[in-house]
Amino acid sequence: TDDVTATDINYNALELAEKNFKINNIDTIKLEFGDLFEPVKDKKFDVILFNTPYLPTDSDDIINDDLNYAFDGGLDGRNVIDRFINQVSNHLNDKGIVQMIQSSLSDNEKTLNMFDRNGFIAEIAESEKFFFEEIVLINAYKI
Repeated sequence: TDDVTATDINYNALELAEKNFKINNIDTIKLEFGDLFEPVKDKKFDVILFNTPYLPTDSDDIINDDLNYAFDGGLDGRNVIDRFINQVSNHLNDKGIVQMIQSSLSDNEKTLNMFDRNGFIAEIAESEKFFFEEIVLINAYKI
């Protein structure tokens, strides 16, 4: 069988996902609470999808709410992105793939270079321009 696990540091996001799964009669996705790979530290996957908190934020931008986890990427937008890239190889099976959403505001080229240094071939697979940024889908293949 195909095992699907979703993790999130925002407990409210997991509760909402669980409600949506029930509404849509989905019972094959396991939800885990925690930061990045902490709840699945001993597991490896064939595919890892990641919607990063990628917006550059300073102390004036931070909101005192769980929603902050969804967008707060630190001063350069890379706090969580860099941690993720440095850890993902340990949780991906050989020939596995990472698909990650990111904003041009958090330096897409740096992300591609970091994947390369961590044993991946990475590319921007899709992109869409918005008013002040471009959102990209990055595919990274473990080699």
